[in-house]
Amino acid sequence: PVKAKRRAHFHKFMLEVHERLHAIRRSGKGRADVSTVADQMIESGGLLLCFDEFNVTDVGDAVILRTLFDRMWEKGAIVVATSNRHPTELYKNGIQRDLFVPCINAIQERCLVHDMDSQVDFRLLTTGTSDMYIVTGGSEEGLKAARRRLDGLFEMLI
Repeated sequence: PVKAKRRAHFHKFMLEVHERLHAIRRSGKGRADVSTVADQMIESGGLLLCFDEFNVTDVGDAVILRTLFDRMWEKGAIVVATSNRHPTELYKNGIQRDLFVPCINAIQERCLVHDMDSQVDFRLLTTGTSDMYIVTGGSEEGLKAARRRLDGLFEMLI
């Protein structure tokens, strides 16, 4: 198994990218470069990045993503993502989409795209032994137990 790994909701991940770029600008220690942020994120998060709900809706994200992904792939990162859209449908009709098209092309060249189209919504299926909900309360112990369960499920996937 890969030791250095990270899973994140895609928009939360991009918020972190923007925060890191802003922190570099504020510090006055060099130019806020997307490649530098990609390096930092690999160092702190790992070479296996699992994104949930990969969807591009912001022109800033669209411009940043090509450089970010190129640098991550150059460093050996593996990107796994779930999305409700095929890569060619990402940022469709977005402002200056032409700036994002090279990223779409790179995703299609470097990633295996699996169409999971089905008449069955697997999110709604459960077995007799599994719970539909993992978190049922807000206690600290409940949250820790939920985190352990999610970590176990994540480990099963990789």
